[in-house]
Amino acid sequence: MVDQFVKNSESLISPVTRVLQVIPNDILDLPFTSKVVCVGSDGNVTFDTAAGDVNIQMRLFKGVVYPFRLTKVYATGTQNINVIVWD
Repeated sequence: MVDQFVKNSESLISPVTRVLQVIPNDILDLPFTSKVVCVGSDGNVTFDTAAGDVNIQMRLFKGVVYPFRLTKVYATGTQNINVIVWD
């Protein structure tokens, strides 16, 4: 199959290349910095951002695609068990 985007530079508006169902963890960072995050049900998610914001807790809602560049999703404070990040 031909990759139509192989010559495009990587940016925040380029197509996603990876999708990960996150297992929240208080120690380990995500394997990549996300472009966006979505959740499978409403609930609080605690995370770190690429800008260096640490231990931020927000209520996220099912069906919304949030343009958050996350580096970690914490188990402590995260009520939502279905967190998906895209790169």
